[in-house]
Amino acid sequence: MILDEKISFYEESDALEFKEWLAQFGCKAKISTIFDYFTEDVIRGSIDTIDEWCSEMSIEDEERAPIYQLIQQKNSNVKCAVEAILEGRLAGDVLYTAMDQQISDAKLLSIVMGNQSINNLEFSSERFNDEIFNTMPMSYILVS
Repeated sequence: MILDEKISFYEESDALEFKEWLAQFGCKAKISTIFDYFTEDVIRGSIDTIDEWCSEMSIEDEERAPIYQLIQQKNSNVKCAVEAILEGRLAGDVLYTAMDQQISDAKLLSIVMGNQSINNLEFSSERFNDEIFNTMPMSYILVS
């Protein structure tokens, strides 16, 4: 029998201690480092400034370079999504409707729940069918 479970720890030492405890009972465990972020928690600045900072930090701190590259990629995804929203818009134009936000949230929830039945909901603009919004929902963009 195989049990596949993920447990999150804030400190690597806690994960190692838990893995050792499991080993006492003959259980095998694997530790994987996962990093996720919200820009407000890590750094503040314009999209381009954050991108430059990540590039510099990747060179200065080779050990943590993969983390900075991940931040840089997520930052790039936010930039692409914002560009898609703003493309062709003028000052004062409606960027998206409240219904668009609700549809985006519903589609994200359907992915998390594994229920694809919500995918037939239509946005007010074709631009929100861009692939970037499958990985970068509007709620995440607003938090960034």
